[in-house]
Amino acid sequence: MKTNLVKQRIREGKIALYCYVDLPDPTMVEILGMAGFDAVVFVMEHHPYDMGLIGQMVRAAEVAGTTSVVRITRGNWSVVLPFLDLGAQGIQVTGHVP
Repeated sequence: MKTNLVKQRIREGKIALYCYVDLPDPTMVEILGMAGFDAVVFVMEHHPYDMGLIGQMVRAAEVAGTTSVVRITRGNWSVVLPFLDLGAQGIQVTGHVP
């Protein structure tokens, strides 16, 4: 299993450097990973990603040695397991907590 760099940095008491990916392009994910980001976050609530594209972007993150996180809106729980099945190493949930 690939190391989750965000969890590793937290355990070490360090800061994890991540970048939101606004461009739905696996090449951009590779560039960010090779640039040294610990994680890339795919923002689902603002962009028209589909499961196939997310799968490609997760694989690009793995190739580049960075952690992949998918950001979803609160209440959209049905997509969590499919994203994890694709290999995403984390889920970030947005939205206010009542």
